[in-house]
Amino acid sequence: MVAVDPAKPVTLALKMDLGVCHDICMPAQLTFAAALQGAGGPDDRISTALAARPKQTGEARCEVTPIADGLRLTANIDLPAQGSAETVVFETADPQVWVAEAQTSRQGAVLTSVTDLVPPSGVPFTLDRSGVTLTVLAEGRAVEIKGCPAP
Repeated sequence: MVAVDPAKPVTLALKMDLGVCHDICMPAQLTFAAALQGAGGPDDRISTALAARPKQTGEARCEVTPIADGLRLTANIDLPAQGSAETVVFETADPQVWVAEAQTSRQGAVLTSVTDLVPPSGVPFTLDRSGVTLTVLAEGRAVEIKGCPAP
């Protein structure tokens, strides 16, 4: 971002929708605004945060099965073991679709994770597989996989 007039501050505004989860997930919304003064410069905290972003690698193949109130999504992920306790988090392009906590297991180089997707209508629906994002979390690392085509 470049200021139109470097002598004047640049206004930064952020609105973030997220889920806060423990036993259940609750939606939350954060807003933030600040006036940034001066020329700025490198900041090690930003470099550290950028280095900690999820790596984008691996490939997933997903089977979709209708269930009474939505869909069951089974992802088979070709990914070397990331650590002893791997967790998979699913997201869909539609934020109104409720995503259950996934059940995950590993067999060799394939990580299998199963979740249920329930839309507000509570009936099976058409899933945009390209809008599915899977994030594998393990031992302080994350791997992000975009899209989940059929096997």
